[in-house]
This record gives sequence, structure tokens and C-alpha cells, in this order.
Amino acid sequence: MLMSRSTLFDDINKNLDLYPDLNEMLHHILLGGKSYPFSLADNTIQIGTMFGYLKEEDYKVAITNRIFETYLYDLFYLNETKNSRLADAAAVERNQFISGHYLDIDKVLERFQAHYTSYYGEKDWEFLEEDGRFLFLTFLKPIINGTGHYYVDAGTRDQRRTDIIVDYHGKQYIIELKIWHGEEYQVKGRKQLCDYLDSYEQNKGWLVGFCFNKAKEKKTGIKKSTKPER
Repeated sequence: MLMSRSTLFDDINKNLDLYPDLNEMLHHILLGGKSYPFSLADNTIQIGTMFGYLKEEDYKVAITNRIFETYLYDLFYLNETKNSRLADAAAVERNQFISGHYLDIDKVLERFQAHYTSYYGEKDWEFLEEDGRFLFLTFLKPIINGTGHYYVDAGTRDQRRTDIIVDYHGKQYIIELKIWHGEEYQVKGRKQLCDYLDSYEQNKGWLVGFCFNKAKEKKTGIKKSTKPER
């Protein structure tokens, strides 16, 4: 459905152009992990609910369904990555990440770290935490495009943690993105990932940590986590 054009998706594009505040809210929810209390007294929430894009979930604003969420992710990333060096690099190197029907996540993360360091390691601009998620998905999208897809677990979409589930030829790959806040958070992150693997009945996952020190040095650390035997 997402690969074909439809009046539904055309309407989304038009409505986001007509209602920039709604566009901004959806952007903040999906890319920034921002949470909004649900209230129809808010004009933007009312409009989003009227169009069927937003709903109430646990008294907070949520995207109505995964089809809308995936389409909006694709739309936002397409608009923001047209001139992305990360996306270009991933497209050029795509074949080295694919082996038969399997996706080599270890290689994907290894090359992401290399390109990330090369393109952004020396930047002196303030790096927002949500950019780590954006940059990784920017690199991932051209690799799985047309064959696989990804989605972000809404329950983990916040400023410090994001779980990404990649579906490729029927196999699932669980990747957790986490902002580095010291060794204690590293240990907690590994436990969270193992618990998440349990819920998806998976034995292996990946933890990607983004570290930003006071000097604004930016580094990524990647660890493969295998669920311990129980």
C-alpha cells in the first residue's frame, strides 16, 4: 500500500501544507519523541483528529495507526534527506549489506559509524539528541528500501531511547538507539534491550549509543547483545 500512490496519501501531503502547525506537531512526535497531552480544545489536535491522523492513547496524542506513521516517517525523511551524504553513501554501498535474503546489520552499523564520524565528528554546532535517530534512519532507509521496512516502537520513542524494528524478508532485527549518560545507563540499556528481545521472541539485538560530551565531541558506540540463556 505504501509503495503505490493513493488519494489518501495525496490528501496527507496537501493537509500538511495547509496546516503547518499540524505538520510541526507530527514531526515533533515522530522524530523528536515529544509528548503532547490530548485535548480537543487544542486546535491543532482537533484538526489532526478530524483528519484521522491523531488519536488519544493513555491521555496523550498518538498517531492513529502504523500505516499513517510509516508514511509520515517516509515523507519527513524524504523531505529532509534529498541532499544527504549519509543517504547517498548508503545507496552506493547497499549491495555489501545484503547476503541472499539476509541483512547484515553488523556491517550496516559499522559503515554507519564510519560515515557518521567522517561527516559529523568534527562539527561544532549543537547536536540535538533526536538527530542521532534521524541520521541512523537516514542511512538505513536506502539500504532496505523496496525490500524491507522499519518502524519505531511508540512506547520507546522518547529523547533517551528508541527501539527500531527492521523487517527484511520476514526476519526481524531489533536495534535500540540510546543517548549515552554514563555507564549506569549503558547497563540499563542492555537490560532494556534484552527485555525487548523477549517480547519479540528474538535472541539477538543491537545497542547503538550516541555520546555527546561537554566539548560537543560526538561519538557512536555499537554493541551486539545476545540474550542470555534462561
